[in-house]
This record gives sequence, C-alpha cells and structure tokens, in this order.
Amino acid sequence: MLPLGVLEKRLYGPSRGLAGGFTPGRAVKGLVQRYALDWLKAKMEYASPMRKFREALTAACKELERLEIVTAHKIEESTKGKPQLAMWLPVSV
Repeated sequence: MLPLGVLEKRLYGPSRGLAGGFTPGRAVKGLVQRYALDWLKAKMEYASPMRKFREALTAACKELERLEIVTAHKIEESTKGKPQLAMWLPVSV
C-alpha cells in the first residue's frame, strides 16, 4: 500500500495535496469524497476494461476500510448518470 503522500501526488499531481485546487471528478462535501470512475481510471493509467477496474477498485477500497483509513465506500451513479466512487472518511477528533 502506498503512503498517503505518494497517493496524493498520484491523484492530484506533484504540487497539489488534498487541499489543492479544483480537480475534475472530485467533489468534497463534509466527510464524503466522490471521484468519477472514468477520471480515476485515466488518472491511475489503468489499461484493462472498466469491469476489471471496478473489481480492483473495490478490493482496494475494502483494504482501506480494513485499515480504517475510510469508513465506507460505494460505487454509485452521479447526478449526471455516470458511475462514481464515493468514500466516507472517519471523523477526526
């Protein structure tokens, strides 16, 4: 598993962290982060079909839940009808 800093750089580029500027496919409301699957697949340079990407993404999200980095995940349709990943983050005290 990648350290969070490396994951941030892969997702958002070398000069922007989680608090960086606008990122296509990323909308944050409260403690939920949503990513468009087509954007995420392209960003991760995943070459296999979308169904295999979904399987790999689900396995990765289950691992993040096991490690208590996220509390839950769900692949759902966006308001525009496109598939997206929604991840719920734990509340930090």
